[in-house]
Amino acid sequence: MTTQENSIDANVFDNDKLVLTSSAVDFLNTASKWSIFIAIIGFLFVASLLTMAFMIGNLISQLPMQLPIPTIVFTGVFLFAAIVLFFPVFFLFRFSMRTQKAIKTKDSVALASAFQSLKAHYMYIGILIIIYIALSILGMVLSNR
Repeated sequence: MTTQENSIDANVFDNDKLVLTSSAVDFLNTASKWSIFIAIIGFLFVASLLTMAFMIGNLISQLPMQLPIPTIVFTGVFLFAAIVLFFPVFFLFRFSMRTQKAIKTKDSVALASAFQSLKAHYMYIGILIIIYIALSILGMVLSNR
């Protein structure tokens, strides 16, 4: 075990309170910087989905052939995707901002709030993955009939 690992593992609990080492604070600071980058990219992706939602009808109407599906369906799919993807990006953004605030002010309540946002982010992503797996299995079962 390296010296840094020893300092991380040593004395993390003090009278039933969690104490963050300077290494842990550095790791959190780095994580918050990367999460803000990922959140900004996510917000740009959501914005592009919203843009496509309102442009897709015009694009489809210019096709030489008529599609059997109304263009409003495509608009709805893009809007639905933008709404679904907005929330995990928002929770990640909130985690980053609250973590940076907690580190600057050394506020454990703000840090707890940041972790609450991170928990919401991962729960939302986990639920989306469960839904995706369930729909995939349903699709496989229905396609074999």
